[in-house]
Amino acid sequence: RTTNRLLAELGARMGNDRDGTLTIDPTTVTSHVAPYELVRTMRASVLVLGPLLAKFGRAEVSLPGGCAIGSRPVDQHIKGLQSLGAEITVEGGYIKASTPGGRLRGARHVFDIVSVGATENVLMAATLAQGTSVLENAAMEPE
Repeated sequence: RTTNRLLAELGARMGNDRDGTLTIDPTTVTSHVAPYELVRTMRASVLVLGPLLAKFGRAEVSLPGGCAIGSRPVDQHIKGLQSLGAEITVEGGYIKASTPGGRLRGARHVFDIVSVGATENVLMAATLAQGTSVLENAAMEPE
């Protein structure tokens, strides 16, 4: 539910079919800001950082919360996006990212540690980056 609310807040069109299938249309996303009220409740909300940055050339995502297993850093997310050319600051409780020149660029990035979330975030951002990206020491979950 939180993910649905976050995506709707960003502008995605959400719909439920009669058979219970949820349909998400991200082509209508217009906002590059993921608000604290939603991101604080679920750590996985930080996963909109890479896609918003890739789509808009800028993103503002509240530092995440809501992790039942304790505090977990987002440094691997930030380092990975920086390797793709993002300029990132953390201020006022928000991760603020931008791409000088308007677009991420492909790069080789080696994660310091294996991180599923960081791998997902950087991988999604890299899909719209100009050029080729190679991610090393990336998570390789069976899912």
